[in-house]
Amino acid sequence: MATDLSGIARRLPSGLTVRVAEDADLERIVEFVNRGATPAQWQAPAAVRAMQQAAPEPLRLALIVEDAARSMAALAVTTDGGLWRAGDGTWRVQLLVSPEHRRRGVGGALLEQVEAHARAHAAPRAVAAVRGTDPEGARFAERHGYRAFHERIDAYIDVPAFDRSAFDDPDESARRVGIRLATWEELLAEHASDSEGFQRALLPILWQLARDVPSPTPMPEEPPPF
Repeated sequence: MATDLSGIARRLPSGLTVRVAEDADLERIVEFVNRGATPAQWQAPAAVRAMQQAAPEPLRLALIVEDAARSMAALAVTTDGGLWRAGDGTWRVQLLVSPEHRRRGVGGALLEQVEAHARAHAAPRAVAAVRGTDPEGARFAERHGYRAFHERIDAYIDVPAFDRSAFDDPDESARRVGIRLATWEELLAEHASDSEGFQRALLPILWQLARDVPSPTPMPEEPPPF
């Protein structure tokens, strides 16, 4: 179904245009998002493309705003998550506006459009993430009816400068409690005779672990199809 963007187009400042993102835009989108990402949030374009191919999101809507030179000025995305949809039907919203185009009505126009798309698909609510380093973004979200309800903290270690002398060897610590640490490559090699069977058996275990991690949206009880 075609998305009518005429309302947004009329509200954008002169020189800016909006369109629905296409598959060929993926690398540009990832690069745009990575500009303000922390190390834990940075994504490789190849990894994002692989994930979208493995778990498509047919109801996803992504809008791109470009300037006269076709440089990205803003991005708005909404999705139910596809195979990873929340157990309560919550939709997710992502909105990014480059600093030089903020406070010009771009974000508000885009947000209205993606929220309308989510409502049209019976979304009971929409959630969005705001980084702690972006107080302006938090104020924008609050002005548009969003309220803080979940917090995630990313902690980092400077690996070259880290002094591990105060810690036991990780492999030995694991062995003392009956656990073995292994790489994914090692495990696949050991189960080479039936790698698919191994992965199928592992999926519900990994899903149980994932559901135990605090999340802003509840995960379904059952994992997506293998």
